[in-house]
Amino acid sequence: GSGLCDGRGSTVMALRSEKRSRAAVMLVTVLACTSAVANGGFFRLPQLSRSIQMLPGASGRSRKANPDPGTLILVRNGQPDWRLPDERFIGWADPDLSEDGQMQVRTAARLLLESGHTVDTVYTSQMKRSIRTVWIILHELGRIYLPVNKDWRLAARRCGALTGLDEEDVAKHWGADLLEKLKTDIHTSPPPTREAPEDVEYTASRERVFPHLCDSSEILDTESIAEALGRVDPAWKAVTKQLGEGKNVLVVGHQLSLAAFIAHMEGLSQREANALLSIPRGCPLIYKFDRGPNGRIVLRQPSQSGMAETRKRCEAYLAEESRERDRGTLPVLPKYADFLADPVYLNKMALQQTVYRDGPECITAGAFGTELCDVVDEYSPESNEAAVLEMAQSAAGGLRRRNAGPGEKPGSTKQAQIVCIIRHGKTEHNKLGLFTGWEDVPLAAEGAAEAMEAGRLLAMYGVEFDVVYASWLSRSISTAWLVLEQLDALWLPIVKSWRLNERMYGALTSLSKRMIRTKYGEEQFKLWRRGYATRPPPVSSFSPNYPGNDDRYVTYVTDVRNSVRETMIRSIEAGRLELHPKLPKAESLRDCMERTIPYWQDVIVPQAIDEGKSVLVSSSENAIRGLMMRLCNIPPEQIVGVEIPTGVPLIYDVKSRCIRLLDDGSGIDDPLERYNFGSNGHLLFQPCETDYEEDEDAATADEDKHHGHQRVSA
Repeated sequence: GSGLCDGRGSTVMALRSEKRSRAAVMLVTVLACTSAVANGGFFRLPQLSRSIQMLPGASGRSRKANPDPGTLILVRNGQPDWRLPDERFIGWADPDLSEDGQMQVRTAARLLLESGHTVDTVYTSQMKRSIRTVWIILHELGRIYLPVNKDWRLAARRCGALTGLDEEDVAKHWGADLLEKLKTDIHTSPPPTREAPEDVEYTASRERVFPHLCDSSEILDTESIAEALGRVDPAWKAVTKQLGEGKNVLVVGHQLSLAAFIAHMEGLSQREANALLSIPRGCPLIYKFDRGPNGRIVLRQPSQSGMAETRKRCEAYLAEESRERDRGTLPVLPKYADFLADPVYLNKMALQQTVYRDGPECITAGAFGTELCDVVDEYSPESNEAAVLEMAQSAAGGLRRRNAGPGEKPGSTKQAQIVCIIRHGKTEHNKLGLFTGWEDVPLAAEGAAEAMEAGRLLAMYGVEFDVVYASWLSRSISTAWLVLEQLDALWLPIVKSWRLNERMYGALTSLSKRMIRTKYGEEQFKLWRRGYATRPPPVSSFSPNYPGNDDRYVTYVTDVRNSVRETMIRSIEAGRLELHPKLPKAESLRDCMERTIPYWQDVIVPQAIDEGKSVLVSSSENAIRGLMMRLCNIPPEQIVGVEIPTGVPLIYDVKSRCIRLLDDGSGIDDPLERYNFGSNGHLLFQPCETDYEEDEDAATADEDKHHGHQRVSA
């Protein structure tokens, strides 16, 4: 009876009730798993074994039919390294971030960390200042593995002949009336590029032009404010779709592109969007959403006190901005944004802090988890194309440029398709002789230098990539980034996949190779380290080295089936059903190949190589060794003697099915003398299957047939 239940009795009954509840959860979990196994749910194989596709219920995160909408985070790119009185005329010029700009971005990232905001996906423009802003933020958040969508529609307004000019220059060449119309009339376009003055240091001819956009009818030579705001609409629709799926979205853009987003959310006209307060750098703007009665997401309005605080901060920031006072009219203030900090305070704090990157040739802990300063750029951009091609032809097999093909401009040349595979630069684990596997260690200083040197070598040969593939490990992504930085191609898409990760070393992760060799003997050590079919001891489900305890894999891996055992363990611990993906606890080289080879065949080949695109693949040693087994027909019993050196670009010829190295000027022609490819390294450099000269002569004859004019061989 109730009279017998004193305080202690209630506690005892509550504990018994909790035990019964856990037992019930365990029983339900076992029954659910048993039912799933019986129906083939957990172990249902795809139509093609090991192929890349989404399996129902594969994600560890529970999925609702209508999840709560995600949060939108807007960040304006940091201060560029130009010192112009009026930034509106930077346009599509492509300056990098200044030291102050990097500090502003770092501050924005720290604010997001402090406030507990997380990011699931990123949208930004293809301008260098925005891309580096994203890079720094994701590094500070520890999430550089996230997808980054680089969309030209989020770029700054294209300013035509005004690109690189300040207001004084514009007034001098076109008059003060045009300058005023450009500021106030949203339908007035700047003069076209051909009218750019020649007596200024920067000319519009140096404006960034992205090759893949050259033929786009959507790209205008010069844009009015209305046109610049209007082109953002497709990007806004893509972001709202992500928000509706419950994802938190970070958008890094420029004044007008972010103003277009704010106009959509707050119901502003294009004129009001143009008159919007200059968005402070380094201060994230947060917008939250709810789900309306019809299932669509609607903007959540903050409380009256929150709106008052936003207005107070905007007005204080406005008072500090002389640019806003010069307009002569009061700008429009965002009503519903949550400023994570006082913009005025942030500006003062940023000026007082020590910069963490001393110029474009110094990399510090804030960017790559290591320090690399005083790197000398030995590549001279003044090298002419003829010298580059001559040096390229002297390489092992040579990189070729082909004549224009059908449908291309006669007399033009286009780089032959290139597939470059590179192992990440050296890490501290590599230097110490530790098993790394899936542990996410950063590049060492030497590794960053190796990646940059690889980028310089590729730049010297005039290599241009179309797409980049990398694993989810930061050493792989950082290597790809540093290569692209040397190529001045940070705008290229980097597609990241866990399937390109290093082999999972299980319980050996982070252990000394020397210690393992001493403890278990040379034979066992070689089988675990280099063997084809032998797995190392598996890691425990409760180890920090198990990827199932890493949020990136539990949340974002969606192309594997669920694990019965791990689902039961997680469900019992959580007191509710928690589906858990089947992630590796240890892998042999064969296991590693069963995820990398299908990704190569089902994703990289059809989406890039078969489309004629030049590809850079940045990965780890064992993932590349497995790939080389397939590409170079290396038998399993001989792969044990193949090693892949760090930071060396391997050029794979798709037609001839062979590997080549670029001539680095060392004077050593034999690749096995230049680098350590292991005792069986010669298997990587077998004779090519196709005769280059015959292939090129046939291609030239075919092109002459189409164009009917004499061509000069490259």
